[in-house]
Amino acid sequence: MLIIDRIIEGAAVCVLNGEVIEIPVSTIDGQVKEGAVLIPNAAGDRYLVDFEETESRRAELTERFNRLKRK
Repeated sequence: MLIIDRIIEGAAVCVLNGEVIEIPVSTIDGQVKEGAVLIPNAAGDRYLVDFEETESRRAELTERFNRLKRK
């Protein structure tokens, strides 16, 4: 899963299986923000934000955080 960790000077710094990859923001379609999940196109030269997977991950992480706060 390709996830945006941070955005620096026009590049999305992403993590894929523990490896850090920089992707130009101009090659990403959709709302580019930290935590977004990206899907590469068939050619691998453009990316699309997977809104459903991004929101699913965000909800799961929020729930985990809330459980930790209750302890």
